[in-house]
Amino acid sequence: MSTALQTLGAHTISATYAGDGNFSGSSSGNLTQTVIEGTSTTLSAPAITYGQQGVVTVKVAAINAAVGTPTGNVTLSVNGGSSISGTLSHGGFAFKLGVLAAGTYTLAVSYAAQGIYAASSIGGTLTVNKANQTITWATRLPLFTALP
Repeated sequence: MSTALQTLGAHTISATYAGDGNFSGSSSGNLTQTVIEGTSTTLSAPAITYGQQGVVTVKVAAINAAVGTPTGNVTLSVNGGSSISGTLSHGGFAFKLGVLAAGTYTLAVSYAAQGIYAASSIGGTLTVNKANQTITWATRLPLFTALP
């Protein structure tokens, strides 16, 4: 026996066998099955130059857009460090990072399941380029001085 649940949310399922000439009837206990909507998580982390603030923009969308926009929290971890959390607004959140040293950083973003929306995650990188260094002279000094 199989069944297909078409609507999102919790559904109670039970089975009943009426019996026949050889077997008596029987009923199962209730089983609750929850149907959730899949989600897709994306991130954008444009390269920056040392001294600039890094921004990681995260978006979470339902696979079936007609279902609505996911709500809840997303978390970001940089180079496997402690996670920071943000609350989605209209399916998105922008993490603002402090000034990072030049290099490439590994990003891990996750969306925890909320209500009818399934969890999802994605990884990426943020590149911080070295800043250009310019050396200027404050004043010009004479190279030679005439002696009297």
